[in-house]
Amino acid sequence: MVSNVAILNEILKRKPELIYLRDEDGGTSLHYAAYIGYVEGVRILLNISTLTALERNTKGDLPIHLACKRGHVEVVEELLQKEWPNPRVFLNYLGQNILHVAAKNGKINVIRYLLRNKKIDWFTLNEKDNNGDTPLHLASRNLFVGVLNEIARDKRIDVNLLNNEGLSAHDVVVLMHSKFPSTIREYLALAILSSAGVPRIKKATSTMTRHKDDGVKDGISTLMLVAILIATVTFVAGFTLPGSVYNLNNPDPHKSCMTGLVDKPMFQVFTICNTISMFSSTIGSFVLLWGQLGDFNLAGSAFIFALQMVGVALMTMSLAFMASLRLVASNFSWLANIITIIGSLFLLLIVLLYILLIFPLKFRHPLILCLASLCIEILILFDGSSDKVMVKFQQNKNSQKVDKGKDQ
Repeated sequence: MVSNVAILNEILKRKPELIYLRDEDGGTSLHYAAYIGYVEGVRILLNISTLTALERNTKGDLPIHLACKRGHVEVVEELLQKEWPNPRVFLNYLGQNILHVAAKNGKINVIRYLLRNKKIDWFTLNEKDNNGDTPLHLASRNLFVGVLNEIARDKRIDVNLLNNEGLSAHDVVVLMHSKFPSTIREYLALAILSSAGVPRIKKATSTMTRHKDDGVKDGISTLMLVAILIATVTFVAGFTLPGSVYNLNNPDPHKSCMTGLVDKPMFQVFTICNTISMFSSTIGSFVLLWGQLGDFNLAGSAFIFALQMVGVALMTMSLAFMASLRLVASNFSWLANIITIIGSLFLLLIVLLYILLIFPLKFRHPLILCLASLCIEILILFDGSSDKVMVKFQQNKNSQKVDKGKDQ
């Protein structure tokens, strides 16, 4: 059976002029090979004429743009191996370089390769397109958190760059998406950008204030419900102590109403953690009442503070639950050890999530940033297919716009 490579070589041998032939969209054979990821075909076509790599189609895309758009790393690598006179020849009609295109389409493998490539310098990484957007802006606009994390961690990135609208990448996430961070992707994007030191611009903040009021109110209502539920559970737990309330075997009448496990360390841990959880959730509930006064800035501050209190309440409530179970199962050492191991693992996960939720957005301490980066990596790992989902979502969204245009 004759291979595709042999057929391609035979066609080019007989009619080499076909390499310059264009279709109705202005695409050459190299455009097609790059688009479908045909590495051998790209290599053959480049050996005949490297100038075809600088030919644009009617949309202004070079073959390397199509390879970046489709995520074909090997094709991108093959095209970059050639010596080009000026890196600006890789700009499309939108003024976007190959990093722009890969970031815009969520191709994390291409982004990783380009960031390691020595030909990608500071200028390419921070270059602005016609709208003033950098690759970081475009990844933020489309919520590709994996791509965003890779670019933001590069030490060459200039986090202070603004687009033509005077917006940073952080502002783009807030303005382009939810009225208030309501999905894990949006919060992850904000956490990544804040950890990288991307600033929030006052102009953008004042513009979005009037649009976020409803989102903050929804967040306050949800958080207040959680805080009240925690307070209710911990209040009931205070009167249903492990080991029962009465110790009738104690001859001292003053101690007969005390639980028989009061001297146990795990009981003391349970009591302390349950008390902290109860009052933390109660304080959070009272603070959230400020959000009902109509002052947006006050409501936002109340939400952030209450979020921290509810986070403490959830952690201490979990620890109290683990301590009570271990106390009840204290006669079975193997069961108590299993409870401790399982509880400790989940408590560690809760703490990491809490660090991600609170600290990366406010503090710049290296240790906290290191923990925040670890949390972000874990969540991105669990959300591994998310960028692919967002790519399909963007494609469906664009196709719907095209269909509407045809209907009109």
